[in-house]
Amino acid sequence: MKNREINNLILQFLHDNSGVARKKELFENLKKHVSLVTIYRGVNRLLRKGEIISFQVGKDHYLALFKKDSNKILLFAFLICEKCRNVYRLELDKKDIENIAQAIEDLYKFKSDLIIFEFHGICKQCSAYTKTAVS
Repeated sequence: MKNREINNLILQFLHDNSGVARKKELFENLKKHVSLVTIYRGVNRLLRKGEIISFQVGKDHYLALFKKDSNKILLFAFLICEKCRNVYRLELDKKDIENIAQAIEDLYKFKSDLIIFEFHGICKQCSAYTKTAVS
């Protein structure tokens, strides 16, 4: 498989997953088509080109579509359960966050292109389990 083809497979997978996916899920899905070494090389190539970014939330590694020359802010929010360690992606109103980012830019002359929120606590399932175990 040519470099361009593997790059397109990676980009298409991320596009089909709202622009972001766990690295593990990407590798599991694409290894049906190509070797892991080819996927790693493709990911590294796209990271160097600035077409995707990599970040970590909890113990999970993520990849996301990213355009450096875009004026868009990339926003991700996650809920992380301290008991079961599950990570849940949260959708936030981008307008409110863009207002915060603009205020930061105005005050500190710091332009954000990536914002990641992590909320740590106890998820609904673990909270229900704790209540019944204590009762």
